[in-house]
Amino acid sequence: MPSWLLVLVLLVLPLLAINPSPEAYNWMMRLSRPPWLVGLQVWSPLLWLVIYAFLFASALITWNSEANWRLLLAYLLLLLLIKGHTWLFCRTRRLDYGAVACGLSWMYGIGLAVRLAGISPTAALGLLPFLLWTPVEIWSLWRMRGMNR
Repeated sequence: MPSWLLVLVLLVLPLLAINPSPEAYNWMMRLSRPPWLVGLQVWSPLLWLVIYAFLFASALITWNSEANWRLLLAYLLLLLLIKGHTWLFCRTRRLDYGAVACGLSWMYGIGLAVRLAGISPTAALGLLPFLLWTPVEIWSLWRMRGMNR
C-alpha cells in the first residue's frame, strides 16, 4: 500500500464516524453568530480544506521520514480532537464545551508541533494553519455562547 494511501485511510475513516448528525448540524447552523463570523463562514469550507490538506501533508512527511506508528496515531488523535469539538458541542448543545475542547486540541497541536520540529521542521510547519485558525475558532465559539443562551 502506498504511504499516501495508508496515511489518508488512517486519518480520514475515523473522522467520518464522528460527524454530527444532520439534526445536530442543522441546530448548529441556526445559531446566532457575530457579524464578522458570518462573513468568514463563506470561506470556512475552503479554510478547513487547506487545514486538513496541510495536516495530511505533515503526517505524510512525518511517516515518510520516520515510519513511526505512534506519531501517525498522534495525528489521528489531533484530528479526532479537532473534529470532536464540533461533535461535542452539537451533541451536548453547549458551545462552552466546544470552546474548551477546541482549546485542548490547540494545546495538543502545539505539543505535536514541538515534537515534530526535531524530526522534520517542514512537518511541524504543516500544523501552522490549524494553530493559527484555532484561536479564532475558540473566540468565535465563546462569543456565540453569549449570543445563544
